[in-house]
Amino acid sequence: MDYFLKAHGFIIPNISDHYDDLKFLKDSGILLKLIGLHKSSDINFERHTIYVDPTNLFILKDGKYETVASIRESFEYKNYCLYHKETKKEWIYLGDGLVEKTDKLRSVAELTDDEMETLLTNGRTFHEDLTEERSKKLTCALQIVMNPRKIFFSRLFKNANTACPVHCTIRLIKDKMVHSTGLGVKPSDKIASVYKFVQAELGDIDWEEFRNNHEGRLTTTIAIDSKQAESALNYLNELKKNGLSTNGSKRNCASIGVEVLEKIGIDLNIKTPLFESIWKAVPSRKDIPVINSITDGMIWLKDAITPNFVKKTFSILGSLVYIPKKMFNMLPTFNIQHPAVMADWMLQKKSTYVRFRHDSPDMLILPPQNPNDRVRSDEKIAEWKEIYQG
Repeated sequence: MDYFLKAHGFIIPNISDHYDDLKFLKDSGILLKLIGLHKSSDINFERHTIYVDPTNLFILKDGKYETVASIRESFEYKNYCLYHKETKKEWIYLGDGLVEKTDKLRSVAELTDDEMETLLTNGRTFHEDLTEERSKKLTCALQIVMNPRKIFFSRLFKNANTACPVHCTIRLIKDKMVHSTGLGVKPSDKIASVYKFVQAELGDIDWEEFRNNHEGRLTTTIAIDSKQAESALNYLNELKKNGLSTNGSKRNCASIGVEVLEKIGIDLNIKTPLFESIWKAVPSRKDIPVINSITDGMIWLKDAITPNFVKKTFSILGSLVYIPKKMFNMLPTFNIQHPAVMADWMLQKKSTYVRFRHDSPDMLILPPQNPNDRVRSDEKIAEWKEIYQG
């Protein structure tokens, strides 16, 4: 535990004296969120920490610091969820520290003026032909965040990565306060099939915010005005209060992102015929060296030899090449809400960037500031464009 905490910047003197408190923080899920929020903004860095006096550890609870020992007396945990022993209500660690869960989203981080301006400068590039008057009104931001997974590393099968599941996180930043949410199924329905609908809920903080085993966090920032922000936040709170049903194909995390985009006036259709998505995942001809060489030679031969019988022969061969795709199109259409379409859309926007994981969990809210990080971001975007748009 001592090494783990030091690796994340927390020094606890006489750590063995606080074993029970630290075990409680870890097993209840508080510690991971505390560490992640600690690194997510300059203000959070000061607020979300573990204070130590000679005999006690203190963490933030309802905006005030309280001893972990007293919190342990009042709470119990199960499966990383924390419950008050008397009320049986669930509590969670967010921007004000440990708070009771409600049917409204609470902020999880606060940005400084400089951080907010950095975010808005990036978010304004989303809009084309933005007037100075309109630009001044864009004081809030919406972020769509995805962590594309690269399961197939061979160039031959790179297209298959478009079929890999990609989660969508939604962040809303209003009055410098950051809200984070995303679709999550209830513990009793951990697996949502392509067909079966299950009950789902919006998280108080999205479950992927502090997942560290990703190869880059794809983020699109959209600068919006206060009315748009209020509309989006009200809609998210409505979903959080009433709950929703979901499955893997008709309504998923990405389609919720589409619904929120609609609330700020952006129309995006991510419906894709199932067989088209399958076809997109098939290896490209150019990635199969032998076939590519043969077909390139055939194309050269077609251009070099012009008799009609040769042209007709190649015309027939060309038709045969597209027969599988035509067969797919003839089959009954089954549309799915495909996250890969959203990723493709994000990769086309000027305000999109990629942030890379650190040693510690971190929301990675702001665009990269270091020149080397910006280069890495551009390189990763180019790599993903080849996959999702190629």
